[in-house]
Amino acid sequence: MTTILVALDGSDHSRRALALAIDLAKLQHADLTLLHVEDDRPVAEGDRHLMAVEFNQQLKRYSSLLPAYAEGGYLPIVAEGPPVPPDATLRAAMEEAILEDAAREARRAGVAARKLARQGDAGKQIVSAAEEVGAELIVMGRRGLNTLEELLLGSVSRKVLRESRRNVLTVV
Repeated sequence: MTTILVALDGSDHSRRALALAIDLAKLQHADLTLLHVEDDRPVAEGDRHLMAVEFNQQLKRYSSLLPAYAEGGYLPIVAEGPPVPPDATLRAAMEEAILEDAAREARRAGVAARKLARQGDAGKQIVSAAEEVGAELIVMGRRGLNTLEELLLGSVSRKVLRESRRNVLTVV
């Protein structure tokens, strides 16, 4: 095995997937491709609040890695009250912070890693990226939003399991 693709979204599940992928890469003398996909599918109205809450939790986790978001070093982190919905600039900064944090962890473990960012349907982008980089294994967290959309369409991890011709390891 020479290349392992790790799908990252900043969640605890993807952080556990990263830790396992680093261990596997060390054992197999493989490189990592760290992938973050900005999913551009429309968000159901009921999920907007939940996504904003999750995004604010990620802001707190990665704030030390984020460059100054606005003039004066302002980061819109709200400890109490309504969550701040992310704008495109902040989402891009968060994406880079998630990828850079993962790359640092890999480097600390002595594993070579390259960062890759995509936009689109997360499942399709993960499968496509794995093909493009020649990954023998996709490692990703298994988590869902528990929405009607997920029940009808399936989660990202299920989509990758269905559509990929690569081995897929989901981490809980």
